Amino acid sequence: IDPHRFAKTIVVESHDGRRALMVLQATEKLDVGLARRVLAAEEVRLLSEAELERLAPDFAVGTLPPVGELVGLPVYADFSLREDAEITFHAGSHRVTATVERAAWERAVGVAYAALAVTAGEPAWARS
Repeated sequence: IDPHRFAKTIVVESHDGRRALMVLQATEKLDVGLARRVLAAEEVRLLSEAELERLAPDFAVGTLPPVGELVGLPVYADFSLREDAEITFHAGSHRVTATVERAAWERAVGVAYAALAVTAGEPAWARS
């Protein structure tokens, strides 16, 4: 699987307890400052493994699909994910993935796009 077409899901929590799914290409790193801006939050942190286990006990840690409805959270995706017609992501297991049409995923999940990622010190939107 091309890592540039593989989406990873990161769960964050704001200073006031709001949580959200942040979806990035597997090769990218979440810019916490950008996530803070998207959530209009003073502070944002990644959930711990123990918190992820409590949030989604039926999924292996690190394999939560980018479907907020599964855990009652909004979904924000980095602009770079709009570059491909399909995306692939973990489907609750390190051995199982799902490949879906990106546009259909957007409609089904209600994705909000934002600048979230940094690759080699450069935001994804600056590479286009």
